Amino acid sequence: MNPVQSVLSAWISGILLLGSSSVVGAASSERDLRQLTEWLVGVWDNDNQVRFEGLGYLEGLEAVPEAERHTRMRVFIQRADLPWLGAYVFYLEHYVGALDRPYRQQIVRFSIEDRTIYQESFRIARAERLTGAWDAPAKLKQISQADLTPALTGGSGCRFIWSRSAGQFYGEIAKGRCVIESRRHPGEKRIIVSSRALSPNALHMDEGGFREDGSPAFGRKDGIPHQLARARAFSCWFAVHPEAGQVPATELANRSNEEEQEADWTMARFTPVYDRGGTVELPKPSDAVPQYSVILRQTEFPVGRFSDVLELFVHQEGVERAVAYAWTEPGAERIGIQLRYLQGSCNLLK
Repeated sequence: MNPVQSVLSAWISGILLLGSSSVVGAASSERDLRQLTEWLVGVWDNDNQVRFEGLGYLEGLEAVPEAERHTRMRVFIQRADLPWLGAYVFYLEHYVGALDRPYRQQIVRFSIEDRTIYQESFRIARAERLTGAWDAPAKLKQISQADLTPALTGGSGCRFIWSRSAGQFYGEIAKGRCVIESRRHPGEKRIIVSSRALSPNALHMDEGGFREDGSPAFGRKDGIPHQLARARAFSCWFAVHPEAGQVPATELANRSNEEEQEADWTMARFTPVYDRGGTVELPKPSDAVPQYSVILRQTEFPVGRFSDVLELFVHQEGVERAVAYAWTEPGAERIGIQLRYLQGSCNLLK
């Protein structure tokens, strides 16, 4: 091979290698995006974080001052069949504090540009009509292109950039890239920062804003994210005895099976109930019966020698602590309780 042929061969090989590298890189980004969005879909809740910030009984763990505690959050994320917007489109319904009214409803789109995964979010016009669409995705088909506007108006700098590292995904809007006009303070600008960390069963979220002089405008000052965990959905039933709260449980226990079965129990079913602090209020057989409620909760101890558990708490109106509870393995698919005056169970929905 003469010198000219050698140079030409090396040049062609380099082009082929570069092309092969680009194809591999693109395939890797697509694979990462599929994995990221598969993990993202579901129900997320930081009940465990909020609960333990308010408790001080564990050795090595002090209660967090009330003003510094995280707010309870629950986030529903569901795929949205809106092909005109893209292949990776999702509906987000975000609750903060009270779980009876959404704080935020958005459409979220993921895309790949130059082997980088981007996420952008859109506000939805008249979003209240879509409340609950995470459980009824057909509702989302009524969304049109005219219904969507960018959630952050600072252009491409306000998109999340996602990357994969050590078995999880990390997304962020880096400080200084997203500058918007303040909606609450016309004429002022806000520099938006936000981050997400996603693994199969955990979603950590943090967001905040700064004024142009660098002082914080909103968000947490300590930088500790909201630590949401994946929630599982259960179907539950509970029944309350007509003499609950009036006759001691020991007396009810001494009655025959026939008497127990003949009693006019008040029964109700609840679906879904989430195992991250899902709470249901039980119907009362009569005004003479106390008001009972039940909480289904995955308890993950942040410190100490205790093992994580799935728990079922029974609360009675006017009593600060739970009047009864049951526990089992954290991955259990069924849990039940029988107190003679109240009984029931929860089964994992599949």
